[in-house]
Amino acid sequence: MATYLTRSEALALLDGWEVVAFDEEDAVGPSFVGPRHWHVFHVIARRPD
Repeated sequence: MATYLTRSEALALLDGWEVVAFDEEDAVGPSFVGPRHWHVFHVIARRPD
């Protein structure tokens, strides 16, 4: 399963959370139909007390 979000949509999902790290991986990589341009978000967030 995959979810496709823009950077702003991904950040909006974290509204109300304390974002410890938010990194975006932007690269060309393989897919089933040939090379594609990918954006992958790596997030560390915690719920505020």
